[in-house]
Amino acid sequence: MIRRWRDASSVIIAARRNFPNFQKQQSAPTDYVVLTAQRSSKSSFLPDGHVFPGGVIEPQNDSSEQWSDLLQKLQFRNLNLHLNDKTSGALNIYKTPKEEQLPRNISLRIAAIRETFEECGILLCRLPTEDKVSKFGHNLILSETEVAKFNSDSSSNKFYELCAQLKCFPDVWSLIEARNWLTPAFFKKRFDTVFFICCLDQTPPVQIDRGEISDFMWGTPQEYLALHKAGKMNLPPPQLYEFNDFTQFDSLQALADAAHNRHFCSDSCFLPVRFLLKDGAVIIMPGDSNYVVDPDEKDVLMKDVTIEDFRKQAVKHHRFEILGKGRVNFVKKL
Repeated sequence: MIRRWRDASSVIIAARRNFPNFQKQQSAPTDYVVLTAQRSSKSSFLPDGHVFPGGVIEPQNDSSEQWSDLLQKLQFRNLNLHLNDKTSGALNIYKTPKEEQLPRNISLRIAAIRETFEECGILLCRLPTEDKVSKFGHNLILSETEVAKFNSDSSSNKFYELCAQLKCFPDVWSLIEARNWLTPAFFKKRFDTVFFICCLDQTPPVQIDRGEISDFMWGTPQEYLALHKAGKMNLPPPQLYEFNDFTQFDSLQALADAAHNRHFCSDSCFLPVRFLLKDGAVIIMPGDSNYVVDPDEKDVLMKDVTIEDFRKQAVKHHRFEILGKGRVNFVKKL
């Protein structure tokens, strides 16, 4: 099969609230917030959608041997590039092409960190003195002038040059593997995207580039789901799915523990399949009785039944039921 998508990576940044003397209340169901970036209305892919920061991998930069040289030069004593070798080996996105110099589990993380900085001004990097393994990530705060200077630089290797200048290294160790999503075939642009989770002890400042990104938001999973349900926000299926999963965890520590225990991983790529029904639509995930194994050939399916009847036809449920006017039901019974 000819590949019709590009490889990409994204970071789900969950950060502890910075409010003084914060105590969890009913109106704030978690002690952490999650970052999303709103894509420009002029974007050719998911316009106005709220997504996790990230983008396409650039092998010539993200997989360059220069990163190994920089790590050696900075003399991190307790960290090396092989601490994240355990990945979901069945996933194609982690298979390293022969022409690339770094393993994919490293270069995909570097790409996600680079794209996050380019889009949101959050630099997920460590200094050599921060070389202890931890469940929480590190970030360096740059001034608006420094971020603007970086964004105006046209050099293709500018992210590596910035890290070398600051004597820091992308915090690949704190990006924990999560799910792998493939854009459905009915999209003109498609991406095979791996998600990573990074937990931060403080909420960092955001400086968006105002190019592909028009706005950003820090919010609890419950806030995002409520805004989507009210029709005030467009959450694509991957974000909708992950936020539903995040509602199980009311503390950042619990979320970090779950990520390290591989709760958010899967050995299969998540390729949503859309069914158009009499009274709405259903997005089917792997594991559902109605899932189509090869949806590339039958990407949009139609059934002359209601959403309720379609649910009754299946023994296992792993789906979003879209009822219109922002009403979305997540049904999972596997």
